[in-house]
Amino acid sequence: MSAELKTCVRTLRLKLKGEASVGLNMTAIEGNQGWNWCNTTSIKARAQLMRTLQNTTSSWDLSQ
Repeated sequence: MSAELKTCVRTLRLKLKGEASVGLNMTAIEGNQGWNWCNTTSIKARAQLMRTLQNTTSSWDLSQ
């Protein structure tokens, strides 16, 4: 016997009240600022790592 898997999909629809939109907008803005800060920090860390790697002497350079 083969067991048949059934999938049930439900859709939830919500209607927001007017006063909820202000809080949601503020949350979205704060989340976006956090995301941007993380991106900027990782870009700066990568740039610093690349500068550090460019200033080091490799073992191949020392053997020449």
